[in-house]
Amino acid sequence: MIPRPLLALLLCLVLSGCLPNSCRREEDRSLFAADSASIALAETIAVDTLQIVWQSGDFAFPRTLGWGTDGALWAVDAERAQAMAFDSSGTITRLIETDLEAPYIAGFRGDSLVLFQPSPALFAVYGAGGDAPRRLDVPDLPDDRAMLRYGSVWGDGFVFKGLSETTPPFLLTMDAHGGSSQRYALPGPFWRYAGLMKPTANGDLLSLAGFRPVV
Repeated sequence: MIPRPLLALLLCLVLSGCLPNSCRREEDRSLFAADSASIALAETIAVDTLQIVWQSGDFAFPRTLGWGTDGALWAVDAERAQAMAFDSSGTITRLIETDLEAPYIAGFRGDSLVLFQPSPALFAVYGAGGDAPRRLDVPDLPDDRAMLRYGSVWGDGFVFKGLSETTPPFLLTMDAHGGSSQRYALPGPFWRYAGLMKPTANGDLLSLAGFRPVV
């Protein structure tokens, strides 16, 4: 018969999976590169380097920001369908009340603000004079209510991105008058392309892949 003290020791070994003098309930954190080199680097970086310069505006659902060609900072409240321009001190210099559904900033064309409405898909161009906006419907779209829709200014015209499980993903370019120009198929699963678009200064088009951290 096994003595009781020895039996108790064997039970401890079986339940713990290690010898009493070799058990470590916590790993040696210095063995992890993320906890040694990265922490050492993080300690050299100043904390809280950003400072609030001003706060302004009352938003229900702020969606996008954009710098106008005149230096004003524009913000859109998608829920209230409003676009506001702020000067360098945070003062609202212009307020545009729209009748669009969940709009966001598609870009700027000269001194005009361009908003995009996903459904029904259209671009609305608001000039500096405060006149009624020029509306440009996105043409030749399939009847697909589940489609994800994105729009942006690009070059002298506009570009639309449509993504859906039932419709192959595509890009559609439009001229300055809203006419359909070119249609480009996007290879692979549609969800890879879900995200906003933005033109660059050299004429390229950046497209954010919202489900992956890539552009």
